[in-house]
Amino acid sequence: MLPAPGPIEAIDPEDDPLRGLPYRAIRKLGAGGMGEVYLVEHRQLGRQCVAKILHAHLAGNPQIADRVRLAAQALGRIHHPHIVSIIGAGSTSDERPFIIMEHLRGHTLEDELAKCGQLPLRTALEYTCQLLRALAATHAIGIIHRNVKPGKLFLCDEGPGHPGTLKVLDFGIARVMPEVSPLAPQPLVVSTDAGTVVGTPEYLSPEAATAKPLDQRADLYAAGLVLYRMVAGRGPFDHAPTEAKLLAAQANEEPAPPSRFAREPVPPDVDDAILRALRKSPDERFQTADEMRAELERLLSVLPESPRRRSSPPQEGKERELEREAHAKAEIDVDDLAAAGLPVRRKMSNMWLFVAAAVITATATAAIVALLVGAR
Repeated sequence: MLPAPGPIEAIDPEDDPLRGLPYRAIRKLGAGGMGEVYLVEHRQLGRQCVAKILHAHLAGNPQIADRVRLAAQALGRIHHPHIVSIIGAGSTSDERPFIIMEHLRGHTLEDELAKCGQLPLRTALEYTCQLLRALAATHAIGIIHRNVKPGKLFLCDEGPGHPGTLKVLDFGIARVMPEVSPLAPQPLVVSTDAGTVVGTPEYLSPEAATAKPLDQRADLYAAGLVLYRMVAGRGPFDHAPTEAKLLAAQANEEPAPPSRFAREPVPPDVDDAILRALRKSPDERFQTADEMRAELERLLSVLPESPRRRSSPPQEGKERELEREAHAKAEIDVDDLAAAGLPVRRKMSNMWLFVAAAVITATATAAIVALLVGAR
C-alpha cells in the first residue's frame, strides 16, 4: 500500500527524472511499490500530464519492464471516454521506463465509498454501466484487466450536480488473449499466471482465487463485486476473518443478496442481476460486458427517480492534497510486484494461505471420520 499523503514535493531541475526529455517534472504526487508519480508539463506545449516512472532499483528487472510495456501498449490501443488516456511512454536517461498519462482531477471510487459508505442505487448502476463500457472496449482487443476494484476506478470532478465520469486506471497486471484480436498487445515474455493467485482477494473471481485459467468473465465478476459494494456498503464476503477464508468464500460460498445490507430498497430484479454476475461458474454469469450493461440499463429505465449524490468537492486549501492522493492511488501496487514474480512482504502468500486452509479442513474431516468409524 502507499504511504499517507505528505507535503507536496517541488522538483529541483537538477533532480528532474525527466531531464533531457520533452517533459519536465513539476512536483511529485506520490510513490508506490513499483514507481513514482509526478505532475509533469510538456516543455514546449505547456500541457500538464502525469508521469509514472519505475523505481531505479527495479529498472534492470526484465519482467517488471515487460509489465510496464504491456500496460503502456494496453492503454495505447484503447481510446475510450471511460479509460485513462496515455500520451506517451519511454525511458529516462538512467533507463527507467515511464508512462505519460492525462491529468485527471477528482478522486477514486474507493475514496468516495470511504466517505459515503453506500451510493444511491441509480448512481451505483450508472457508474457500473460506465465501467462495463470500458471493459467491453478492452475485452474486444483481447485485454483482461484482472484488477477491477474501487481503487482503480477514478471519478472525474465535473462540477456541482454532475455525477462525474468514471475512468478505469492501471493495466499493470492485465492479461492478454492474443487469439481474440490482432489489435491485442504482445503478451508478457514470461507469464506469471500458472498456479499463482494474482489480484486483490476482495475482488477476485472464483477461478482467479483458485489460480485457474480465466477469461473476460473474471472482470465481469469483479464488476459485480464493485456494484455490490456500492449498493450494500460492504462486500459479500466481508465476514471472512482471514485472507485464506476470503479466497475460499470467493470460490465456494454463495453471497447474500445486497438488499440485505443496503440502506435504500433494492428491487428484486437488481438483486438478481448482481447475484447473476457473482455466479461461481463463469458459464452462469453474464457472458459479455455489453450483455451485463444492457441488463443494468434496462433496470435503470424502470427504476424510480432518486437523487444522485456525490461527495462535496474539496475545499480550495485541500485541492492539491486530494489531487496528490488520487494520482498516488493510481500507482502500481503490491499486487503488481507479486504478478511480476518479486518478493512482497505479506503474512503469507495468497496461494499458500488457501492451500493451508484446505489442508486444515481435510485433516479435521479425516479426524471426524476416524472417530465415527471407531465408535462402531
